[in-house]
Amino acid sequence: MSLFKSKNFARDCIFLALLYWAGKTIIERNGIIYKRELYNLYDVHEVDPNFLVQARECTRQIQTTLTLLWPDEQDQQLKPKLIALEKNAQEIAVAYEKNSPALVLLGPIGSAATVLKEKDLEKKLLENLNETGAILANLVENKQHIALNYEPARDINAALHNNKTALRQLQL
Repeated sequence: MSLFKSKNFARDCIFLALLYWAGKTIIERNGIIYKRELYNLYDVHEVDPNFLVQARECTRQIQTTLTLLWPDEQDQQLKPKLIALEKNAQEIAVAYEKNSPALVLLGPIGSAATVLKEKDLEKKLLENLNETGAILANLVENKQHIALNYEPARDINAALHNNKTALRQLQL
């Protein structure tokens, strides 16, 4: 083969090795940024990962509640409501992750719009959690004959805790 007999073979090998090393170094140092750009998840505003965890926990709590329903008529009437709440919680998580690319062009106004959107989604998640909590409290009172004296929570963490406590009571 004439490839190995060329005068520039050693130079070409060194050039390819340097090119490989430079590409590898760039990817190692900036890999997270490239992945973020690739998936286009954080166009405008860095999302709070805690909120996403809370939204997914809400979805898990609703799914657990669905598995704990009894086949009687009263529980089966709750099933469509719980499925709608689960879908709503999933939509909240997706809406929180995605930001409109057009907001970049608005600068500070776009950032303010994103923050307002996040506050609105937090409010919707809290409402969703409180509705789930009311259903759970009703189920605990009917199945376990334990009065929970349910009151809607004022923040997401408290609502998650209330729902977790009610689920524990239901699982007993």
